[in-house]
Amino acid sequence: MRTRSISLLIALIVLSTIIFSPSAQAQTRPTAGQVNSTANLRGGPGTTFPVVGSLAAGADVQIAACNDDCTWYQLSTGEWIAAFLVDATAGLPTPTVAVTAQSGDPITIVSWNVESGGALQNVVADRMAALQDVDIWGMSEVNAIDAEAYEFGAEEGEGANFDSYLGTTGRADRLLLIWDAERFGLIASGEMLTIGETGRAPLWAQLREQATGLEFIVMVNHLHRSNDGIRHRQATALNAWAATQTLPVVAMGDWNFDWNLPNGESDHDLGYDNLTANGVWQWVRPAELVTTQCSGWPCSYNSVLDFFFVAGPAQDWNIASEIIVAENDFPDDVTTPDHRPVMAVIMPDGTTSVPILVPTATPVDTAPVLLPTATAIPPVASTVAPTCPQANTNGNLRSGPGTGYGVVGSVQQGECIIITGRTEASDWLQLSNGNWIAAFLVANAGPMESIPVVVVAGPTPVPAAPTAVPAAPTSAPQPAQPTPVPPTAVPQPVAPSCDPNYAGACIPIVGHDLNCPDVGVKRFQSIGSDPHGFDRDNDGIACEN
Repeated sequence: MRTRSISLLIALIVLSTIIFSPSAQAQTRPTAGQVNSTANLRGGPGTTFPVVGSLAAGADVQIAACNDDCTWYQLSTGEWIAAFLVDATAGLPTPTVAVTAQSGDPITIVSWNVESGGALQNVVADRMAALQDVDIWGMSEVNAIDAEAYEFGAEEGEGANFDSYLGTTGRADRLLLIWDAERFGLIASGEMLTIGETGRAPLWAQLREQATGLEFIVMVNHLHRSNDGIRHRQATALNAWAATQTLPVVAMGDWNFDWNLPNGESDHDLGYDNLTANGVWQWVRPAELVTTQCSGWPCSYNSVLDFFFVAGPAQDWNIASEIIVAENDFPDDVTTPDHRPVMAVIMPDGTTSVPILVPTATPVDTAPVLLPTATAIPPVASTVAPTCPQANTNGNLRSGPGTGYGVVGSVQQGECIIITGRTEASDWLQLSNGNWIAAFLVANAGPMESIPVVVVAGPTPVPAAPTAVPAAPTSAPQPAQPTPVPPTAVPQPVAPSCDPNYAGACIPIVGHDLNCPDVGVKRFQSIGSDPHGFDRDNDGIACEN
């Protein structure tokens, strides 16, 4: 089913031994192998060592030694290569019964914050297609207009049909789940709107592996960055939710727990402790920790923000994770994300059938509660109408209720808005930032009679130039005298009107979306609705990178 199943299995055996058992012994090292993907060669066993060369897929290698846990091989030429990039061709013992007891192929999941507005759609999709044997993607900071391209990138990588589920919260920085629809059927899905508070709501999907009947929940999160209190409450709520689940749960994403390197055990965010309290969630800790996000250069932080956690029966699975480090990935530029992907490879237990568990009819703004039932359910997503007023398509915002007023911003399809007023005819709605939007562009606005009427003076008309009327002559006409002509005034450039949603820089008011490179300034304040999505982490600082 997968061309690299053997190599992934070998990598899993090595990596999971690190996490769940004493160090691997040297006899697990092969003596020869073949590179299964374009790979960097390094001066030592780890991504902190410099790149000293590279090998193309298909290259044969001789392996002279490995590090203590055999996650890195030293080649006969002296360079080092990550073990998961090599398929053994000689010297590796036959897999033991512990391997054959597993059911099905490994499940490979990748989590990636793709920095909406700070990376190019095609660059991200091409990198997705380049990673092989990925079954599930959990992505954060996704612009809605890029979601389809990312699903296509996943399909290109596997040559399979994928489905996706895009969240409705987060404005231009949403959450996205993508999965192999040929391997997994979708049982149910939803958003935990209450846990999301003012940010992105956790996005979850309950999947069933077609070949084995294994069911589990996969979740992607992006917890609040700028408000510690909200982030800590989100972590506590996710802990309480996971404690009630009977299905295996795998959660990934940008958690903003700031696990400092190298002393994260004593220097990390309280949200980590809230999430993992009482052992409800367990971090799938990579064998080698490196920073997962870089702002500025040198990087402003040296910490891990992106994690995989497991809860419930998933804690009994063989599962290992790795932070994917690509050559020259940091510092990033305007084409690439400022986060590194994190990959997890899972071998579930030997269970070949599980009870069919489905969420109750509880609305998705509460955590799903899973109850057993004896009736199979077709793989169709549960659909619940969004509860917030939101734009039903991309649209302009204006300074007043009518097209005679100037365009002062825009909204994206699906973006939640706050309505504070309306015209008497209810054909225009005023938003909390003072801007106006045509009512037909808004879904879920609620009863119009409950919205106060706001009276606004019409747009100021431009006065017409007065027409000169010649006076009647009082005497005989005199010969016309030449009238001195004043020098022609040199037109002065008109300064663009500045968007009141920003301070510290003059961002022009335009009728289309802008990206940070378009404005040519960095690190200014976002003090309003942020119509261009410059402040991706909602910390009040726009265009930080």
